[in-house]
Amino acid sequence: MDSTPSARSSSAVKLLVRQLSQCTQTGKTLVMSSGLEFGKVWVQGHVCSADGNSFELEDGTGVVRVCTGAIGGLQLPTPALGGYCLVAGKPNLKRRREEGATGAPEADQTHSRAGGRRRKEWQVQAHKVKVLQDAPQRAGLWRLEVEALHEHTYTLLQERSQTPLSARAAGEG
Repeated sequence: MDSTPSARSSSAVKLLVRQLSQCTQTGKTLVMSSGLEFGKVWVQGHVCSADGNSFELEDGTGVVRVCTGAIGGLQLPTPALGGYCLVAGKPNLKRRREEGATGAPEADQTHSRAGGRRRKEWQVQAHKVKVLQDAPQRAGLWRLEVEALHEHTYTLLQERSQTPLSARAAGEG
């Protein structure tokens, strides 16, 4: 059974931002330390900053930049500051220049030719952005839901040498 996720699949793995920061990018897929492979993510949180075609989403475990630029001619909305939303999309590891950074570089930082430090950080190219109501209840439940999925469902899939994508395909046959 092929457990390689398809980049075209609509399945997304639900993650907390902290979990995304612990992933490794291998080509078009990401791999968690548990071995779970996937190509798309679903994250939820509050919009803590916005500028043009992107915003930052904070879920209590970290912050991730979300790009909402046009995909196939469709411009996704940028939610209002403080709004609680879900984002599904393709994660990418990007380097961002840190202005005025001082101190010794960490393992995930490099120096650019211009002398400034560049930091690797995850960003998500949004395929879907949806503003959710009842943010206080949803935020707490989201964290519990993701932790339960990773503890039970995704672990079971790993034991069966499947990914969320291959399990879905197997169920369709």
